[in-house]
Amino acid sequence: MALLQAGLALSFYAGTRVMERLQRPQRLRQRLRTRGNRRIQERQNSIDAAVVLQRRRADLQASSWALALCIGSYALPILTPAALALTVYSMLPLLRASEYELLHKRRIGDDLVNFGVCIGSLGLSQPLGAAVQCLVFHAADVAVLRSRERARQLLNTGLPTPAPARVLRDGIETRLAVDGLQPGDLVLLATGEPVPVDARIQTGSISVDQQRLTGESLPRTLGPGDLVYAGGLVLRGEAQVQVMVAGRDTVLARVERLLRDSAGHNTQLQLKAEAIADAAALPLLCTSALVWPLIGPSAAVALLFSAPINAVRAAGAMAVSGQLAVLLEHGILIKDGRALEALADVDIVLFDKTGTLTADELTVAEITATGSWEPARVLAIAAAAEGRLTHPLAQALAAAAAREPDCPPLRAADLDFRVGFGVIATIDSQRVWVGGRRLLDAERISIDTLARSALDAAESRGETAILTANSSGVQGVISMTTRPRTEAAGIVHFLVDHGIAQVALISGDAEAPTHALAQALGIESAYDRVLPEDKAARVRELQQQGHRICFIGDGVNDALAMRQADCSVSLRGAAELATDTASILLLDGSLRGLPRLLTTARAQQTQLRRMLNYWGGYAVLNTGLALGLGVGVLPSSLLFGTVFGVGLLVAQPRSPQSSHRVSGPAAYAATDAGGENE
Repeated sequence: MALLQAGLALSFYAGTRVMERLQRPQRLRQRLRTRGNRRIQERQNSIDAAVVLQRRRADLQASSWALALCIGSYALPILTPAALALTVYSMLPLLRASEYELLHKRRIGDDLVNFGVCIGSLGLSQPLGAAVQCLVFHAADVAVLRSRERARQLLNTGLPTPAPARVLRDGIETRLAVDGLQPGDLVLLATGEPVPVDARIQTGSISVDQQRLTGESLPRTLGPGDLVYAGGLVLRGEAQVQVMVAGRDTVLARVERLLRDSAGHNTQLQLKAEAIADAAALPLLCTSALVWPLIGPSAAVALLFSAPINAVRAAGAMAVSGQLAVLLEHGILIKDGRALEALADVDIVLFDKTGTLTADELTVAEITATGSWEPARVLAIAAAAEGRLTHPLAQALAAAAAREPDCPPLRAADLDFRVGFGVIATIDSQRVWVGGRRLLDAERISIDTLARSALDAAESRGETAILTANSSGVQGVISMTTRPRTEAAGIVHFLVDHGIAQVALISGDAEAPTHALAQALGIESAYDRVLPEDKAARVRELQQQGHRICFIGDGVNDALAMRQADCSVSLRGAAELATDTASILLLDGSLRGLPRLLTTARAQQTQLRRMLNYWGGYAVLNTGLALGLGVGVLPSSLLFGTVFGVGLLVAQPRSPQSSHRVSGPAAYAATDAGGENE
């Protein structure tokens, strides 16, 4: 009878696999018909995720009923046939995973241990052991999928409206929210603007940086007929593009991919635990077979419960993904689940300056005409050249020009945006350069004594200064002031007080304003005049010295440094979600979430280590009971189920119940930081 139960399970599984193979050509034809239609595929991906979760929940429910019937069958034997049938049904996904591991991966891992537990339990007329194993297997899948779905729903409800795109309708340029774009709409692109949607170029030519999408280090020059994809950055030129995929579909598809990637990444601790369990699978199976004659078949099968990888996977997924969802409720989006683990080990934090430690709003303090132009024209030229950019400096110039009555709006053409240098453009039929010393030095434009004096004076006051020049030389110097974020000094002191060995400021700005800000905030190390690629080199240099780096800054302009860092945080906000390079986004655009982020990362590491010790202790206990006392399948399965239930309760994420406030150097008391004081 016992062997009949095992044979029945295997025969039923073989029958289902035959039916699947017979239906495969029909599914293949359907897939080929939709191939190439990206919009259908993206919607199908979203539908598939919901369908998979629904199926896994149904499998979990079936395994729960199977377990209940198996327990009930000990009191009412009449329930045994129903318990056996439902247990076999619950085993099908588990058997499929075992088949895939053996035939496709060509290795012996934990899935085959699960197979051994289920078939061995049925072979011993102990379907309860198989039911428990199936319950844990399905609970692990549901735990992962449900946490992803929770995060997706939170993001969909909390995501602010993306920045509007410039749309051409009836020959008139209007601004329209990205999620309102439809296929066929004409969108205008120019230097410095991000590409909002997937589109095809109709007229014009642009040079696009797609490194964040494709990994290509060199910009691509694209013309009529070429495709551009959401997330690229226009470095040069102008173009009209026709929308290929609805804006809402494009944004949501990228958001869902971010969430799938984030929830799908296992931490290094999880990967290590899974690797140990997989490595132990073959020795465990061999040991079970060798001790079979000595301790009996029931104890030999019970020994296989000592590799609880599905339990570790479920508890780890709940601990990690649950924490991501909790952080998202507080305005912190983790795009890569491994970033939280990396943050817990960080010992150096590097801050960008403008827009990160300083407020986004800059104010034009002084305009010094050093050539033939009037101050109003110096401002007008600079505002026109920088008009398409989203950097705080460009926004300050545009705002100042709009307030100045003697500053007429000008149109810039043939723009050439140089990241870290400035902008070159054609305005009123003459070529102009707008940027810092570095841009003019690269273009071999000399800075005369008057301009240099105005530049030095501005920098000595801690102000940011830019130069405006044409072919005749420097025409003016514009100095701008900003203020540190109200929470910045408190955040710096929080990091130092909580074990960060070094907090440093790294900026492309001049020496005087960079070091003045560092001194005001209590930052001991500051690096000035650093190009974007040099920021990445600096991060790499510190890593080679054995440090773990977190870079906090602009997710677009600091892309190279952020990709190099062990962990990266951006204040760009949710409007830049699809294009931001950072692994962590502070959606409210402030630094107030950093204390909560750091304490959560460290708490998660502690929780994961405790979880692994917990399951390691269980594995040792179960092995000792099976080999030493000959404990069989029934008590081992009951022990496994009990320990699994307790483990899931322990793995539930806990939101901090209290928050402390972060302020200036003396105390963390003025601005809510949303974190937990340690």
